Amino acid sequence: MVCNSAGTLSIVAGTPEAALPGANVGVYTLEPEPPSIPANSIILAEIWVPAGATSITGAEIYDKRVSIADFLTHKDAATGVHGVGASTVCSETEADNKITTHAHLSINEQTGASYTLVLGDDGKLIDMNSAAAQTLTVPTNASVAFLAGTQILVRQKGAGQVTVSPAGGVTLEGAGNEFKTRVQHSMVGLMKVATDTWVMFGDTAV
Repeated sequence: MVCNSAGTLSIVAGTPEAALPGANVGVYTLEPEPPSIPANSIILAEIWVPAGATSITGAEIYDKRVSIADFLTHKDAATGVHGVGASTVCSETEADNKITTHAHLSINEQTGASYTLVLGDDGKLIDMNSAAAQTLTVPTNASVAFLAGTQILVRQKGAGQVTVSPAGGVTLEGAGNEFKTRVQHSMVGLMKVATDTWVMFGDTAV
């Protein structure tokens, strides 16, 4: 009795055949099934054996190894290795605004009597530069949807004192309710901590 690589089971002529009923002599085809994977095991390779094959070449062996250092989830069509390159993960994450860097602050200088923050001010230094008093307005989330955790620095560059004023519906919190810069060159910070709640800190005054 012989079973070949195609799953065909044959009863070879001879003594066993003579001992079997005639209806049981012939060729039988079986559907091969891959073995189950034991618990706590991993697949290193997958081998596809063509019907009637007498040998196995490298083309029938598929690499199933996963590189933890550089790859995570999918199969690379060119190399056959399963995973996503670490550089891809980083670039996709950054593109999705999950990683944001502000190693070098951009400066937005304002010389008018008033200025309302815009989305592009996230991570910037707002230089308020006027000889007269100035007002910096923090807008509502409905008008400018800053992300929670947004940080903006404000400096009184000129002689005019800067007052930070929340728009209607915005809560501005700060130690001692001090929402003005203290003197020329004072620096204060603004951080968004909730949908319409900001915290002000730094060199402040009433």
